Amino acid sequence: MRNLLPTDHKQSRDRYCLSRLKPLLQGWLSASD
Repeated sequence: MRNLLPTDHKQSRDRYCLSRLKPLLQGWLSASD
């Protein structure tokens, strides 16, 4: 259980970062198009 917590936190953090970056990346791509 204790071993699972860091990886779970990292996964949720990575998923959060991706969800934040995705719109920015799409906006940048559409802007540079």
